[in-house]
Amino acid sequence: MIELMKAIKAKANANATLSAEINSDIYYNVTPPSTGRMPWITYFIVTDNPIRTFDSSRDMDEVSVQFSIFDKRSNISDIEKIHSDLNLVFDRQVITYDNYAPVGSIRELSTGPERLQDCWMKTVDYTITFQT
Repeated sequence: MIELMKAIKAKANANATLSAEINSDIYYNVTPPSTGRMPWITYFIVTDNPIRTFDSSRDMDEVSVQFSIFDKRSNISDIEKIHSDLNLVFDRQVITYDNYAPVGSIRELSTGPERLQDCWMKTVDYTITFQT
């Protein structure tokens, strides 16, 4: 699973527009540094569901990954632009990594933006499906 999480980060940073918008600040399963520099994205695994078949060579996994976008800028359109670019990278897209079969990614839902104490936050959930 760690390889998949690294592939997600690499795919996000490979997109020049998204990477520039967040200064390549995308973090897996950790709290971002307290430098105060925003915007940034965090992501983590919400669920990991095996899909078993009678032919074990065709077993699949569905992983739900939640991305949280944080932005201190006052204009709400800034966080919406990052959300839009994140969707261009991951919604109905393929992620390839190492020697694994290509991985499909589909957006399931979004929430926000929500105003927190000192920034905006928006979350986006994707289902990532791959053959095990």
